[in-house]
Amino acid sequence: MSYKELLESNLPPDREGFIEPDVNKYRTQSLFWEYRNENVTSYFTTQKRDRVIDGRLHLSLYRLYMEIADPTEYLFAQEVFQDWEQWERITKNNILAGRLRIPQWRTELELKIRSMGIQANIMEAKDGNVAAGKWLAERKWNPRKAGAPSKNEVIREMKISRQLDKETEDDLQRLGIH
Repeated sequence: MSYKELLESNLPPDREGFIEPDVNKYRTQSLFWEYRNENVTSYFTTQKRDRVIDGRLHLSLYRLYMEIADPTEYLFAQEVFQDWEQWERITKNNILAGRLRIPQWRTELELKIRSMGIQANIMEAKDGNVAAGKWLAERKWNPRKAGAPSKNEVIREMKISRQLDKETEDDLQRLGIH
């Protein structure tokens, strides 16, 4: 089931249950089962996986965040809460911040997106895309910091270069070009 179908089937339309009606304030902690209030419905769990509790599905905010995979977090906030300000309040809530570990989510999402890009380039290179192959060979996904390379970096690059030269020479001889 897609995240959109899960949101539609498990969250109230227009997210009316996400605001405390008496005081007209955004709910934060009480949206989570782990910080539930008996007077209001909880919708999410702080766990990495969805949980069924008392016959009701509580969605993992972490899983939704990773599945939506939006590094700006705007689409995520709109899809899940239909409101950017509510997401901001959740990220700034000290109690939830310690439990949800959102900075680690952001780091993991960046790695996930980079990995997806690298995998796409690998597939392109396998299909004969020379530019993608060059991008991979030059390790463009991992740009070096400014300044002279360290001694270890120089040695490592020399070894890689020698191996590539040897493989290229072998290929040329096998093809009868050299």
